[in-house]
Amino acid sequence: ARAVYAFPLVTLLAVSLNIHVTFPGIDAIWFNREVPRLAEGLAPCPDYRIATAPLDLESVVFLAGTDTVIEDMARIEAMLRTGPPCAVLFLEDPQAAALRETLAGSPVALQETGRRLTGVNFSNGRRVDLGVYVVE
Repeated sequence: ARAVYAFPLVTLLAVSLNIHVTFPGIDAIWFNREVPRLAEGLAPCPDYRIATAPLDLESVVFLAGTDTVIEDMARIEAMLRTGPPCAVLFLEDPQAAALRETLAGSPVALQETGRRLTGVNFSNGRRVDLGVYVVE
């Protein structure tokens, strides 16, 4: 009978420990916090934009600002062609290659920074490996 009363308390304690101790220490799932920090340090101009593809975490928009473009390559291309082309981009290799091809011949150039942002997308369990690029 005591086990029936103890089980919810033990479960609550375990969940609380995970939320307050274990989860904050798992850097791989909090990689999205690095997006604004890296962008600020690498931005080629003071009024820059941030874009990520195919990363679709809305938390990146929350952390980096509402003008951040996520996931949509067509919107990223339009952003670079129509506005001042000053941006920090977080792209997987296929998206970077496609964007380079699309921008070929235009004055806008995608420049590698040599930095990568890696982690785990906690919403789908997928590993994320993004190259970090600047456009100016």
